[in-house]
Amino acid sequence: MSKALADTRETMHMLTGTVNNDLHYMLRDDLEVLDVELETAKRTISDKKKYNRRIPE
Repeated sequence: MSKALADTRETMHMLTGTVNNDLHYMLRDDLEVLDVELETAKRTISDKKKYNRRIPE
């Protein structure tokens, strides 16, 4: 019984690390996409101001 609990703890520890790493990769990808979208929005606003165009609300 004691060995089974130790094995379970070890497995849970390994799974925690795996889930943590997976979340970091997922969030990193999401942040990269958001950075691109933010830069695109900034550029659009800047261009519209530059050419004195109305920005839709």
